[in-house]
Amino acid sequence: MTYSRHLQDQIAAEVKRFAPTQNVVIRKGRENYLCLLNYDELIRGQLGWDAEQRILLGLIARWMMTTSEGIMIGADFPLWLEERTDPRLFAALRLRNGECIYSACPHYARCFLEGAQRRSRQELKGDHCQSCLNLASSDPEAFALQPDYR
Repeated sequence: MTYSRHLQDQIAAEVKRFAPTQNVVIRKGRENYLCLLNYDELIRGQLGWDAEQRILLGLIARWMMTTSEGIMIGADFPLWLEERTDPRLFAALRLRNGECIYSACPHYARCFLEGAQRRSRQELKGDHCQSCLNLASSDPEAFALQPDYR
C-alpha cells in the first residue's frame, strides 16, 4: 500500500507501459472522487453564480466526459483548473463521508466511485484465479507448506 496519490499514479502508469495487457485498478479514498449528484445539484442551483464560476463548471463537465476515473485530486484532473476553482466549490463537488446514497442515487450506474469498486472486485477475482492457476501449475515444492515447528 502506498500513501502518496502521485506515487500510485506513477506506479499504475509504469505497469501499463511495461505490461499493457495487465489491468491496474487504483482505489482511492471516497473524498477524492467527483460526485455526480453533487455536480447535478450545483448546476441546478447556479442562478446566483458569476460567469467565471459557470465557465469553471463547464470545464469540469468537459473533463467529466473524458475521465475514466473521476478522481479530482491528482490523476488526470487538471491542476490549473483546481487552482482556479473556489475551494468551497471544489469541495462541494467531491464525495463526503456519510453523504452517498448509493443505489438510490439517479447517477449510480455512472458513479465514478462505484465503477472503481466494481473494477476492483473484478480484478481481485481475476487476480485470485490467476494466482491459484499459477500455484497449481508450478513446481509443487516451491509452494510447499512450512514445516510445523511445534
